[in-house]
Amino acid sequence: MAAIVLYTSFDKDDDSENDSNSITQTSMTNFNVKYPTIAKMLHLYLTFTKRRNNLHCRIKNTVQKIFDWKIYTQMNHNDMEQFLIILSDFPFFDSLSEADKMALFKRFWMPFSLLERIYDSLNNLDSKKFLDGNFIILQNGSIFELDGLTKSSNLAEMEKITLNSWKTLLPLMKKLNPHCIEVMYIFCCILWNSSYLDIPLTEEGDEIVRRGRLVIHKEMREFYNYDEIQWERIYALRHILVVTEDCIKEQGKDIA
Repeated sequence: MAAIVLYTSFDKDDDSENDSNSITQTSMTNFNVKYPTIAKMLHLYLTFTKRRNNLHCRIKNTVQKIFDWKIYTQMNHNDMEQFLIILSDFPFFDSLSEADKMALFKRFWMPFSLLERIYDSLNNLDSKKFLDGNFIILQNGSIFELDGLTKSSNLAEMEKITLNSWKTLLPLMKKLNPHCIEVMYIFCCILWNSSYLDIPLTEEGDEIVRRGRLVIHKEMREFYNYDEIQWERIYALRHILVVTEDCIKEQGKDIA
């Protein structure tokens, strides 16, 4: 199975490009024209990962035995701070009041970071050994085998829930093998799903979010060429969205 990022088993454009660093200018220009809002999320995501990779010196293919939760949470916090800055000029989000932005981002971050860890892993663990197993890569390049970690008796409850969430989402993403535009669509859905956990927004904020959802829905119709058979994939994408947010609800129970 090829690394999951751009052109995979779902055949769009040129399937010779298979990671986020090899998106051609022609492809990006095409994305910008056809799916401008979702393409903007892709631009932001590429900026985010470039900054993160510059911060961490990744040493690939080194499988670790001990999962340091403190290091992971610190890296996740750094990610959160960077992505909030980068997201500030995302269409519709940039029109929200500061209070609505913070309320929406606070709800967005946990499901986004959970799913993004899967996406980042599948982008970077491109050998058959890693893709055939249940491996996750952290921001600093540390690789962990999830089956072994989840059996450990030394994990705190939050660690168990996080690792089991990754273990649940990883096969779903492998099976669907999504195009990068499909993944960016899920990220947009996570951002605009204000009804999840009943995040209170102002009336103006609710209207902005509603318009944002309509735009990405229309762009995905364009992505699937208004073909009803291709459109069936949208239900698999939304299933991943629901499973991701259910995992976060499980974490919330533990915190409560």
